[in-house]
Amino acid sequence: LLDTGTVNLNNMLQTALNPDTGRKAQLSYKGIYFRVGDKVMQTKNNYDIKWSNISGGEGGNGVFNGDVGVITDINEGLHTVTVVYDDKKVVYDFKDIDEIDLRIFTGSLQAYIEQTEPDIVISMYSAYDFNSAGAETLYEFE
Repeated sequence: LLDTGTVNLNNMLQTALNPDTGRKAQLSYKGIYFRVGDKVMQTKNNYDIKWSNISGGEGGNGVFNGDVGVITDINEGLHTVTVVYDDKKVVYDFKDIDEIDLRIFTGSLQAYIEQTEPDIVISMYSAYDFNSAGAETLYEFE
């Protein structure tokens, strides 16, 4: 059987869609590879972390559970990972990397609906009976 958990699905999809080409910086943390270009999600509120505005406006503090961004830089010399969330650029120390999770392609369906993602991967157990569950169990995406 194929492991259809989100960690395994993220790893499989990352290999297909953002592979290790040897030209992108990457960081291994607890068995997960974070790569420049990966989509990540903030997994806990951090009211203190500073961010700068990539549009040149005023910066501020705070990144929150569910915020989705993209890794734009991994600097091994400085031990930092830079993530851009909309207009916010956040620089994490390697020691704070546990605040983000690889969510390139899988996560909660509700989080992706709220983020208006153009593509969603849904993993369903093969024994799921759509006939008895009713149509209301599926979302219609426009």
